[in-house]
Amino acid sequence: MLKFTPKGYTRVRDFYAPKYVTQPSSYTGNDLRTTIYWNPKIQTAATGDTTLEFYNADGKGTYRAVVEGIDTNGNVGRFVYHYTVK
Repeated sequence: MLKFTPKGYTRVRDFYAPKYVTQPSSYTGNDLRTTIYWNPKIQTAATGDTTLEFYNADGKGTYRAVVEGIDTNGNVGRFVYHYTVK
């Protein structure tokens, strides 16, 4: 017999998101992040709807958005969405 004690979840950390301004800046580098948006604290309405806003990286092409979550009853949900930036 093996006794196992799971350690549980880790503490939530804030994910870095650049602060974009609408005025031209002196920064000329490209935004080449591979992870665009991460937010473990999203709350939905009772209908399950919510709105997210984020900036894409500078690369053109097809992006993949993966939405994963858990409800108050412990049910796990996952959805993968692909979109194109031209």
